Amino acid sequence: MKIFLQYVNTFFFLIEGMQLALPFLTALETMQIKKLGAIYYTARNVYDKNDPKIGSTFSTENQISTLAGLQMLHEIISKSSNTSLKGELGRIESLAGGIKAYLRAAFKPELGYFSQGGSFDALTETVHWVPEPFFAADCQVCVLASYRQVEEKGVYSSNFANDFDFDS
Repeated sequence: MKIFLQYVNTFFFLIEGMQLALPFLTALETMQIKKLGAIYYTARNVYDKNDPKIGSTFSTENQISTLAGLQMLHEIISKSSNTSLKGELGRIESLAGGIKAYLRAAFKPELGYFSQGGSFDALTETVHWVPEPFFAADCQVCVLASYRQVEEKGVYSSNFANDFDFDS
């Protein structure tokens, strides 16, 4: 992160980097499931004969990766001297807030771990979680590796999703 911040106010970063990052926010906003906060695994119009519902799916590990990228982009824009970029912070915060809400919903305290993900039926507005118990190690590792409070908070407490500070 420190390397990125050294380049925040350079011409290259402001022109090239933002030309790539900012349009991506629109794609994420379009793919976000407003009711859940999660972002679809792939665009809704994608079809795979082996998995016809692929365009309706979301995964926990993809949410945490996206959240990490959004948090880095937020920090870079926050520290930039380019005031024209500051207006994008609200969009980033909204997307990140949705993902954090999803992560709280994805944590299953009765099982002590995060759900792998699931699918969302846009017609009925129904969330279908991957049937439990289905422990997916990558979901746990992605979430826990992304946050510093693991040692302080206790991973498997019954209030983990509420106690865990997703904002750090």
